[in-house]
Amino acid sequence: MANRFYLQRGDRDEGYTPNVAAGWGDSSILKRARCNIIKEYLGSSPDTFDDSDESNKDIVFRQHHSPELEPGKVLVFPGGGEEIIVTAMIAGEEHALGNNMYPVFGMRILGNAESTYALRKTIFVPTRGDAEWSDSAYASRINYFTAQSGNYTTVAGDRLVIESGSGGDPSSGFTHRSSVNYQDDSDTDFSQPGQTAAWNPWVEIPSDYNVYAFVSGSIVPQAMHLSKQLSRSD
Repeated sequence: MANRFYLQRGDRDEGYTPNVAAGWGDSSILKRARCNIIKEYLGSSPDTFDDSDESNKDIVFRQHHSPELEPGKVLVFPGGGEEIIVTAMIAGEEHALGNNMYPVFGMRILGNAESTYALRKTIFVPTRGDAEWSDSAYASRINYFTAQSGNYTTVAGDRLVIESGSGGDPSSGFTHRSSVNYQDDSDTDFSQPGQTAAWNPWVEIPSDYNVYAFVSGSIVPQAMHLSKQLSRSD
């Protein structure tokens, strides 16, 4: 079973306020919240961004953070054609076809405030998905992102940080006007592209390499790459 993190609505930073990753072109509407592997039913929060800019840029809407990771655990991020693929589903809308806007996600592991939110591991930089937002309704999009290779051993205070938003290169005379909806208050999750119901957005890390479980309020990563290697040798 994959490890699914729900993207709650914003304004719950819990005192964890790192800078956004390099690569985001605008953070003026940034909100922070916790990501969780359980639904906390905190409601929904659709946000809209607009400007008078036609440049090619990505706008970060949310920065979600996990509880602290248990220290001393090895997170395996293989390379050589066996890279981890992170999947994300979220609903949004561009307000005109000429906006040319897409979902954008990035993922890192950062330290705590005492470490000045030190960058521990970049899983993937802010990256656009392949499918443009609908210009007629909030509709889900599925996105796939390749994790950078290189194992990492967690230390005290580490957290998983997921950033998301909307980005694109508007046509002449258009702007970046687009909306994204964050929620975890539905009994149903998005399951395929084009769904327009008010369901839950999420990000998944495959369990065949890393397993995450909440233990005493923490996410505990357990390396599973060895078992995958053994199964291949049978």
